[in-house]
Amino acid sequence: MDGASKFIRGDAKAGLIITVINIIGGIAMGYSRGQTITNAIKTYSILSIGDGLVSQIPSVIISVSSGFLVTKISSSNSVGQDLSRQFLRTGQPLTTAACVMAAMALVPGLPKVPFLLLAAGTALLGRMATEAEKAPSKPAAPQAKKTEKEPVEELLDVDRVSVHVGVRLIGMVDPRKSNTIFDRIGALRRQFAQQMGLIIPLVRLRDDLNLEPNAYEIRLSEAPVAKGFLEPDMFLAMDAGSVQEKVEGIKTTEPVYGLPALWVTAARKETAELKGYTVIDPESVFITHLSETLKRHADELLTREDVQLLIDRLRKNQPSLVGEVTGAEGEVSIGLLQRVLRNLLKSGLPIRELTAILEALAENAAKTKNAATLTEVVRKSLSRTITEQYRDAGGKMTVIAFDPAFEHQLTSTLRQEGGELALNTPAETAMELNRRVADAWKSAMDKGKDKVVLLCDARLRAPLAQMLSRALPMLPVVAYDEIVLGTQVEPIETIAVTPDEMTIRSE
Repeated sequence: MDGASKFIRGDAKAGLIITVINIIGGIAMGYSRGQTITNAIKTYSILSIGDGLVSQIPSVIISVSSGFLVTKISSSNSVGQDLSRQFLRTGQPLTTAACVMAAMALVPGLPKVPFLLLAAGTALLGRMATEAEKAPSKPAAPQAKKTEKEPVEELLDVDRVSVHVGVRLIGMVDPRKSNTIFDRIGALRRQFAQQMGLIIPLVRLRDDLNLEPNAYEIRLSEAPVAKGFLEPDMFLAMDAGSVQEKVEGIKTTEPVYGLPALWVTAARKETAELKGYTVIDPESVFITHLSETLKRHADELLTREDVQLLIDRLRKNQPSLVGEVTGAEGEVSIGLLQRVLRNLLKSGLPIRELTAILEALAENAAKTKNAATLTEVVRKSLSRTITEQYRDAGGKMTVIAFDPAFEHQLTSTLRQEGGELALNTPAETAMELNRRVADAWKSAMDKGKDKVVLLCDARLRAPLAQMLSRALPMLPVVAYDEIVLGTQVEPIETIAVTPDEMTIRSE
């Protein structure tokens, strides 16, 4: 290739020099033989230039051949196959060539019939190529063979966290756009690591034609756990209780807490804000829903491999503590530690203070290997975290409390079942208790209290939390000794019981 290029360059230079010499020499010879200077220039210029053009034909052939060889390097087909496929792939180059050939027939002195025939044939080929290009293509066989060669083991991989979106929401998850959901998910993962001490696995975003166009599903291990609907070009307006005048919009339900809301257009966003609505863009609605869903299922995201990574990271700074608790002679296995951490996450507590958790386990793991019992012990060591998490801006804790007589009655029903304490109450009593606690919580929320906990005896905490987890999963249950001494506690509702009925007495 290098030699051919040098030959073409040298031949072009020599051709130009020879053409100039032929023109000068031809004019001189014609003038010396009696021709006028005008006739000599006209005759010998045409002859010299024609000879120069003919002498460049080998260079043109070599240049075209070099181009073929360069493009042929990345192909395994023959030159003929590549040429036919490239020439006939699209009709635009052939149509352009036909137009050039037809224009050549208009040049004076050139034969018209051959150029017109060549132009017509090339135009016909271009039209055929264009029609073939517009025809629907069939799946290629090599691609099918490639799919068949993919390892079957890859089909066993399951996404731990994934989000499926409908066709109207594909633009929101497009990674090529700036400020998309991709960026916010990255910030959400950092927030979880900072607040909860848990590293969320990568979130896979997929489009799903089986979903409604503006719907999305949040899945854990391919199982749907939450679903919502978004309007990509609109804003969600929620009534926080201060709206006096309604605005027009599409009625919907806020996906996190199930509150009634409206989808309003961008033109009405400012109007809705002025009338007291809380207006949120659809990306924030989705991220909030994803965040609350992952918090609710945080215990399911913690695997033994994640626990091992947390332990290995702590071992760099506190090798003696980690070796004593989880080492070869330690009392706590990775599986037992995982169950304790999962219990903490299930109750909404962070696991960032791994040092305090391991120290509490080191002192009590020799007495019992029951994960529920060890969890209650660890919770006491996290009393400052619990107090800070449920304390309001004024430093007070708003609680729902039990009447002492009723609490004593509940404590007397505790029974040991499978190494754990459980409430041995009739089903009717349990259902009535669930209803009364739910009414008390709703009453407290209606009074504007956003951080409310159910306060009870330490022996009742785990059984009550277990009983209320299905009906009231968002209500925290806290024991007396899990609150830091000196914290101001405000009982906003008290649940009392009489022999005949349960009542709620507001303070």
